[in-house]
Amino acid sequence: MRHFIRAVAVLGLLYLLVLSLTASSLNWIPADQRESVDLSTPVLRTLEGEEVKLSDLDAKVLLVNFWATWCGPCRKEMPDLERLQKALADEGLQVVALSDDDPQAVRDYLKKNPYDFRFVIDKKGDLYNRMGFPGGVLPASMVVDSQGRVALVHVGLYDWDAPEVVESLRALAR
Repeated sequence: MRHFIRAVAVLGLLYLLVLSLTASSLNWIPADQRESVDLSTPVLRTLEGEEVKLSDLDAKVLLVNFWATWCGPCRKEMPDLERLQKALADEGLQVVALSDDDPQAVRDYLKKNPYDFRFVIDKKGDLYNRMGFPGGVLPASMVVDSQGRVALVHVGLYDWDAPEVVESLRALAR
Protein backbone atom coordinates (compact mmCIF):
# COMPACT_ATOMS: atom_id res chain seq x y z
CA MET A 1 0.00 0.00 0.00
CA ARG A 2 2.86 2.37 0.80
CA HIS A 3 4.31 1.87 -2.70
CA PHE A 4 0.95 2.58 -4.25
CA ILE A 5 0.61 5.84 -2.32
CA ARG A 6 4.14 6.87 -3.35
CA ALA A 7 3.41 6.04 -6.99
CA VAL A 8 0.22 8.11 -6.91
CA ALA A 9 2.08 11.00 -5.27
CA VAL A 10 4.87 10.86 -7.87
CA LEU A 11 2.34 10.77 -10.71
CA GLY A 12 0.53 13.72 -9.18
CA LEU A 13 3.75 15.71 -8.94
CA LEU A 14 4.63 14.86 -12.54
CA TYR A 15 1.19 16.00 -13.65
CA LEU A 16 1.61 19.31 -11.81
CA LEU A 17 5.07 19.73 -13.35
CA VAL A 18 3.65 19.20 -16.85
CA LEU A 19 0.91 21.72 -16.13
CA SER A 20 3.34 24.31 -14.79
CA LEU A 21 5.64 23.92 -17.79
CA THR A 22 2.86 24.17 -20.35
CA ALA A 23 0.79 26.90 -18.73
CA SER A 24 3.45 29.61 -18.95
CA SER A 25 2.69 30.88 -22.46
CA LEU A 26 0.81 30.10 -25.61
CA ASN A 27 2.77 29.20 -28.72
CA TRP A 28 0.62 30.33 -31.63
CA ILE A 29 1.37 28.59 -34.90
CA PRO A 30 2.35 31.10 -37.63
CA ALA A 31 -0.25 31.30 -40.40
CA ASP A 32 2.09 29.88 -43.04
CA GLN A 33 2.76 26.79 -40.88
CA ARG A 34 -0.81 25.93 -39.91
CA GLU A 35 -2.28 22.64 -41.03
CA SER A 36 -5.91 21.95 -41.81
CA VAL A 37 -7.86 19.77 -39.44
CA ASP A 38 -10.83 17.66 -40.45
CA LEU A 39 -13.60 18.56 -38.03
CA SER A 40 -16.24 16.57 -39.88
CA THR A 41 -15.13 13.50 -37.92
CA PRO A 42 -15.65 12.22 -35.41
CA VAL A 43 -19.38 12.62 -35.08
CA LEU A 44 -19.90 13.88 -31.55
CA ARG A 45 -22.98 13.87 -29.33
CA THR A 46 -24.70 16.71 -27.56
CA LEU A 47 -25.69 16.16 -23.94
CA GLU A 48 -29.14 15.31 -25.29
CA GLY A 49 -27.68 12.59 -27.52
CA GLU A 50 -28.00 14.39 -30.86
CA GLU A 51 -25.22 14.00 -33.42
CA VAL A 52 -23.05 17.05 -34.09
CA LYS A 53 -19.92 17.73 -36.12
CA LEU A 54 -17.59 20.56 -35.20
CA SER A 55 -17.37 21.37 -38.92
CA ASP A 56 -21.07 22.28 -38.86
CA LEU A 57 -20.61 25.04 -36.30
CA ASP A 58 -20.83 28.58 -37.57
CA ALA A 59 -17.64 29.96 -36.09
CA LYS A 60 -14.89 32.20 -37.42
CA VAL A 61 -12.65 30.88 -34.66
CA LEU A 62 -13.23 27.69 -32.71
CA LEU A 63 -11.65 26.97 -29.33
CA VAL A 64 -12.04 23.31 -28.41
CA ASN A 65 -11.30 22.56 -24.78
CA PHE A 66 -10.79 18.90 -23.85
CA TRP A 67 -11.81 18.44 -20.22
CA ALA A 68 -13.39 16.09 -17.69
CA THR A 69 -15.70 16.56 -14.74
CA TRP A 70 -13.15 14.92 -12.42
CA CYS A 71 -10.27 17.19 -13.57
CA GLY A 72 -9.60 20.01 -11.08
CA PRO A 73 -7.57 22.19 -13.48
CA CYS A 74 -10.28 21.72 -16.12
CA ARG A 75 -12.94 22.94 -13.74
CA LYS A 76 -10.70 25.86 -12.75
CA GLU A 77 -10.46 27.22 -16.29
CA MET A 78 -14.19 26.93 -17.09
CA PRO A 79 -15.03 30.44 -15.79
CA ASP A 80 -12.23 31.88 -17.99
CA LEU A 81 -13.67 30.11 -21.02
CA GLU A 82 -17.11 31.48 -20.15
CA ARG A 83 -15.80 35.05 -19.98
CA LEU A 84 -13.87 34.55 -23.23
CA GLN A 85 -16.99 33.23 -25.00
CA LYS A 86 -19.02 36.22 -23.80
CA ALA A 87 -16.32 38.69 -24.81
CA LEU A 88 -15.85 37.38 -28.35
CA ALA A 89 -19.08 35.63 -29.33
CA ASP A 90 -20.21 38.61 -31.42
CA GLU A 91 -16.88 38.48 -33.28
CA GLY A 92 -17.30 34.84 -34.26
CA LEU A 93 -15.59 32.86 -31.50
CA GLN A 94 -17.20 29.66 -30.31
CA VAL A 95 -15.95 27.72 -27.32
CA VAL A 96 -16.72 24.01 -27.26
CA ALA A 97 -16.01 21.86 -24.21
CA LEU A 98 -15.36 18.29 -25.32
CA SER A 99 -15.39 15.40 -22.85
CA ASP A 100 -15.38 11.63 -22.89
CA ASP A 101 -17.29 11.61 -19.60
CA ASP A 102 -20.70 10.04 -19.25
CA PRO A 103 -23.25 12.62 -20.46
CA GLN A 104 -25.15 12.40 -17.18
CA ALA A 105 -21.99 13.30 -15.23
CA VAL A 106 -21.57 16.39 -17.43
CA ARG A 107 -25.25 17.34 -17.02
CA ASP A 108 -24.92 16.96 -13.22
CA TYR A 109 -21.79 19.13 -13.26
CA LEU A 110 -23.53 21.81 -15.33
CA LYS A 111 -26.53 21.90 -12.97
CA LYS A 112 -24.15 23.10 -10.25
CA ASN A 113 -21.88 25.08 -12.59
CA PRO A 114 -23.90 26.50 -15.50
CA TYR A 115 -21.86 27.77 -18.45
CA ASP A 116 -23.13 29.36 -21.62
CA PHE A 117 -21.07 27.56 -24.22
CA ARG A 118 -21.44 24.26 -26.04
CA PHE A 119 -20.65 20.96 -24.30
CA VAL A 120 -20.29 17.82 -26.40
CA ILE A 121 -19.29 14.21 -25.81
CA ASP A 122 -16.62 12.25 -27.66
CA LYS A 123 -17.04 8.97 -25.79
CA LYS A 124 -14.01 7.30 -27.40
CA GLY A 125 -11.77 10.38 -27.24
CA ASP A 126 -11.24 10.17 -31.00
CA LEU A 127 -10.51 13.85 -31.64
CA TYR A 128 -8.25 14.15 -28.59
CA ASN A 129 -6.22 11.16 -29.79
CA ARG A 130 -6.14 12.33 -33.41
CA MET A 131 -4.73 15.68 -32.32
CA GLY A 132 -1.83 13.86 -30.66
CA PHE A 133 -2.30 15.15 -27.13
CA PRO A 134 -0.14 13.29 -24.60
CA GLY A 135 -1.82 10.28 -22.99
CA GLY A 136 -4.84 11.62 -21.18
CA VAL A 137 -3.35 14.89 -19.90
CA LEU A 138 -6.11 17.41 -19.27
CA PRO A 139 -7.04 20.13 -19.81
CA ALA A 140 -5.94 20.43 -23.42
CA SER A 141 -7.11 22.94 -25.99
CA MET A 142 -6.86 23.73 -29.65
CA VAL A 143 -7.82 26.81 -31.60
CA VAL A 144 -8.95 26.49 -35.21
CA ASP A 145 -8.84 29.59 -37.40
CA SER A 146 -11.44 30.70 -39.93
CA GLN A 147 -9.77 28.63 -42.65
CA GLY A 148 -10.05 25.40 -40.68
CA ARG A 149 -6.39 25.32 -39.73
CA VAL A 150 -4.96 24.65 -36.28
CA ALA A 151 -3.64 27.95 -34.92
CA LEU A 152 -2.84 26.73 -31.41
CA VAL A 153 -2.46 23.51 -29.48
CA HIS A 154 -2.05 23.85 -25.73
CA VAL A 155 -1.83 21.30 -22.94
CA GLY A 156 -2.49 22.45 -19.40
CA LEU A 157 -4.36 25.04 -17.44
CA TYR A 158 -4.45 28.52 -18.93
CA ASP A 159 -5.93 31.95 -18.21
CA TRP A 160 -8.12 31.98 -21.34
CA ASP A 161 -9.61 35.40 -20.75
CA ALA A 162 -6.27 37.17 -20.32
CA PRO A 163 -6.07 40.35 -22.44
CA GLU A 164 -3.31 38.99 -24.71
CA VAL A 165 -5.37 35.85 -25.45
CA VAL A 166 -8.48 37.90 -26.19
CA GLU A 167 -6.50 40.09 -28.60
CA SER A 168 -4.90 37.09 -30.33
CA LEU A 169 -8.28 35.45 -30.82
CA ARG A 170 -9.84 38.72 -31.93
CA ALA A 171 -7.11 39.05 -34.58
CA LEU A 172 -7.85 35.51 -35.82
CA ALA A 173 -11.52 36.38 -36.18
CA ARG A 174 -10.83 39.35 -38.46
